[in-house]
Amino acid sequence: IAILQIVRALYDVERSESKLKYQATHDSLTGLPNRRYLERHLSRTLTTKPISEDESIGVLFLDLDRFKLINDTLGHVHGDALLIQVARRLQENIRPRDLVSRIGGDEFVIVLGDPITVDAAREFANRLRRGFSTPFNVGEIEFVVSASIGLALARPRGFLQGGPTINAVEELLRDADTAMYQAKEGGRDLVAVYEESMRTSVLERVELERDLRHAVRRGELHLVFQPIVAMSDSQVLGMEALVRWSHPTFGVLLPDRFIHLAEETELINEIGTWVLNEALRQLAVCR
Repeated sequence: IAILQIVRALYDVERSESKLKYQATHDSLTGLPNRRYLERHLSRTLTTKPISEDESIGVLFLDLDRFKLINDTLGHVHGDALLIQVARRLQENIRPRDLVSRIGGDEFVIVLGDPITVDAAREFANRLRRGFSTPFNVGEIEFVVSASIGLALARPRGFLQGGPTINAVEELLRDADTAMYQAKEGGRDLVAVYEESMRTSVLERVELERDLRHAVRRGELHLVFQPIVAMSDSQVLGMEALVRWSHPTFGVLLPDRFIHLAEETELINEIGTWVLNEALRQLAVCR
């Protein structure tokens, strides 16, 4: 009996350790590998797979479009249920040696397990993206969502001697993330392949987003007024208030440079309130 108790105790300890190890390397919601597992897997893949100028290891960074709207309107329960279905669909559409992971929120990363050309990787990414055209059903609610995907391929110069470094792995993930933001900027539901020029664009976006948070307080916004004229007799019927941002670095910016950032960061309400109050203030002064 004592021996059986010892064996059972050892089994329980081993099972507990296995459970803790699994929890440390997998996402609790979807069961997919998490970022910790992803980085280790990517490091091993880059070490063991041949990388050339023509074929390399590809990383896809996938982000659902307007997912925050689902959480805000229907609640996190529906949002979580949708994420579980997205994870399942991605798993069903990858190849045997590929890895799909969830690294947080509505962000997923797919590591293409075999060296691949950039054209083949782009086509694979587009197949994943088109797979979202089939609606997701959560209870009685049907969701039609799209995804923006960034693609980056490992560069041979970073992995020639001694295997990939932590910085090299992080750089590849960062490049894929940068390309994903470019896909968002391009109109969403797109695949973008990383290029060096994208980094400058993303850095500018980060700077604009940071500065926009202080634009109202610093008095950097101003209005211009466009008359609304009747075609019949050229009588001025009203005025349209248009916001402009006098950025200290980039000069006067039109709304197409910053309104989408305001919407994504929820600053649009603050800016909208300022526009209304400022238009009324100027109207009162004119009268």
